[in-house]
Amino acid sequence: MEDQTKQQLKRKRTNLENEIDQKLLSYSKLDFASAFSHSDDGSGMLSPREALEHDIETLLAQLDQTNDSIERMEDGSSTPSAVARQQNDHHRDKFVELQRDYRHTKQTLQRRRDREELLSDCHKITQEYSTNMTHLSNERASLMKSSAAAEEVLSAAERSRQRLAFQRGIFGNISGNLSTIVGHLPGVDNIISKIQRKKSRDAIVLSVVIAICLFIVWLYWK
Repeated sequence: MEDQTKQQLKRKRTNLENEIDQKLLSYSKLDFASAFSHSDDGSGMLSPREALEHDIETLLAQLDQTNDSIERMEDGSSTPSAVARQQNDHHRDKFVELQRDYRHTKQTLQRRRDREELLSDCHKITQEYSTNMTHLSNERASLMKSSAAAEEVLSAAERSRQRLAFQRGIFGNISGNLSTIVGHLPGVDNIISKIQRKKSRDAIVLSVVIAICLFIVWLYWK
């Protein structure tokens, strides 16, 4: 009965080792994009990476327990076999090797994930920097356009100032010439004054005549 149980445990041990080998192979070939993805449907399902890690850790725990059971049975035997002890040592080394491979693969995936996240952060920073530089370039172009427009306005103002100064000089010359003419012809000023007084008298006479006519018309119609 004990031998039969021992043989069953040995077959289980071999099956566990083979299954762990297959799981580790799938784990090492896991697609990185889906390795760290999570279910978005709210079902709480594990990602492919998490599911494989759970399976491998469970199988390793079962293999460790199976090795312990076989070793206890061999140690409790009345006639322990050196060959059986060597087989147990071989399978124990196999377990340690599988455990080491699993940890190494897990660490490799984690380092790859950290590297990808670092590269992603660097890419985001680069994009933000490029966007900021584009905005700065647009602002600089806008400022240059505004500066060019301001320069054009200032140039137009300067040209207008020059034209006004030129016209003011012309009017000054004309005024000076008129003053010179009046100075040489003193009688002209008197003539102009008499003409203006005559126009004022004529206007007064005309106003009186119009008033008298209006008054006569008013009397007639009354």
